[in-house]
Amino acid sequence: MSEVYTPSITVLDSPADVEASVADLLIDQISQKPNSVLTLPTGGTPIGIYGLLVAAYQARRVDFSRITTINLDEYWPIKNNHPASYAYYMNDHFFNHVNVPLENQNIPNGEAHDVDREAKRYEQVIKQHAIDLGLITLGPGETCHIGFNERGSAEDSRVRYVPLDEQTKQANLRFFNNSEDMPEGAITQGVADILQAKRILFMATGEHKAWGVRRSLMGDISSDAPASFLRHHPNVTVIIDQAAASLLN
Repeated sequence: MSEVYTPSITVLDSPADVEASVADLLIDQISQKPNSVLTLPTGGTPIGIYGLLVAAYQARRVDFSRITTINLDEYWPIKNNHPASYAYYMNDHFFNHVNVPLENQNIPNGEAHDVDREAKRYEQVIKQHAIDLGLITLGPGETCHIGFNERGSAEDSRVRYVPLDEQTKQANLRFFNNSEDMPEGAITQGVADILQAKRILFMATGEHKAWGVRRSLMGDISSDAPASFLRHHPNVTVIIDQAAASLLN
């Protein structure tokens, strides 16, 4: 049985405070190690963080020219230029506005013809790097997913194709102008890939994440709540707002 650790939990007043805190921690990481390798998320939660990082770059507070980014996941199949793809998302919110070298930007290829082959390729990308810091967000509802590791994902899981949970589909439909465009699944880093990071920042905001935060941090460590596996990592910092922390008492 893996050892269980108690994450450091910081509760801040608002989502804006969480975003500012996480952005500052990322900037500190890059300042201390300019060639840091970062695991990065997408979705609604981190948009504000990317905005703050872009502003910090424009103010010359941070230089991204030596970092390497390895994204958590991507829908499959999806065109890279689809507005709801994570390739488009990362360009729109971050890469197009900063100086991360193109060759250092890593995202699963949603256009890959063979999804299993693409998963194996992406796993090799991860194995070629020592991840310094992973920024991880919490999935919607009762999914407690990290990346797209939906309920039932094993702790030793690696990069693979995962069918999307129905709650995930419902939560993410808002990003698709046409609901029929939404893929049924995604290529995601596995739980074991995520846990490889030397340090993990786990963030959540909003009352709608409160149940998942409590289940992940206080419930059984099991595949029913993949985020609970983060408690098997010795260096996890949880940063949440008051609303997301409301059920921890």
